[in-house]
Amino acid sequence: MTNQGADTRHLLIVDDEHEILKALTNYLSKLYDAYTVDTANSGAAALEKIKKGSYELIITDYMMPTMNGLELAKAARKISPDTKVVLITAYGNKELRSSVEDLNLEGFIDKPFSMAQIREIVEKAIGSMNGDDQPNMQGLSEPLRDKLNKLQADSGASCVLLLSANGYTVETAGVTSGMDTSNISALVAANFAASSELARILKSNSVFKSSFHEGPEYNIYAHDVDGDFLLAVIFGSETKPGAVWHYTKQTAVELAPLIADQKEAEIDSDNLAEAMNAELDNLLDDEILVDIGTGELITFEDAMNAGLVPSELKESKKGKM
Repeated sequence: MTNQGADTRHLLIVDDEHEILKALTNYLSKLYDAYTVDTANSGAAALEKIKKGSYELIITDYMMPTMNGLELAKAARKISPDTKVVLITAYGNKELRSSVEDLNLEGFIDKPFSMAQIREIVEKAIGSMNGDDQPNMQGLSEPLRDKLNKLQADSGASCVLLLSANGYTVETAGVTSGMDTSNISALVAANFAASSELARILKSNSVFKSSFHEGPEYNIYAHDVDGDFLLAVIFGSETKPGAVWHYTKQTAVELAPLIADQKEAEIDSDNLAEAMNAELDNLLDDEILVDIGTGELITFEDAMNAGLVPSELKESKKGKM
């Protein structure tokens, strides 16, 4: 990996099993299109990549020949102390977990794992890297971001917020420095919820689609997009409200089908997870393990008979036989 720009984000997956490496790479690449997913089939190969460029997150298998995942994590930390590391292993013993805690790794995943577990721990790591633990739409499409930027430019607004109906900021455009966008989003969403409740109490058939707050320095105009998402436009007193209203309503109409496509992509990612889980199950049926004592490659069944497989993994595997 070369010429990594300062604004690019990279994940590294390390595993000596080609098929598992391929399954994880395909899944994460499709799920996080804003991230570049690199791979390495050994600890040594991973270190070469880490020396050439920075990674936000490394997901590595523990049991690999020559250099195991724990040794890789220690070496990677010396090169890049801020890189998050997640360890995947079938050998979830207390001693190993203690080593993970000492290294302050991001997480520990036992085999067999599901794609839901992978997604959860990656999102946790990405959230901590972004300094934002709020739920977000994954892989927000470029056309959708472009619409927000265009709205901000056309309306002359200071900034534009795309937020969920439950009050979480999804995306921003413009200058938000010094603004408490989290509270603004929460209050705008609460205002819409209150309006809906007011309509219910009044037994009104009308639907509240927009709201306006006028302040001494800034005004906020908010408009519903599709019932699940809202637009909030923050603009100064010198900006004409009529232009803001016009461009915001127009953008809301244009955003609706893009958000529908985004939701469909989220559903597709869940289907992808199911497919990848099935693929991993098939891989585990033919899994080859390494005897820690001798380094000899042995089958899963032989590993169970030799007492090398944790009881919980053994029971899980028996359930599939």
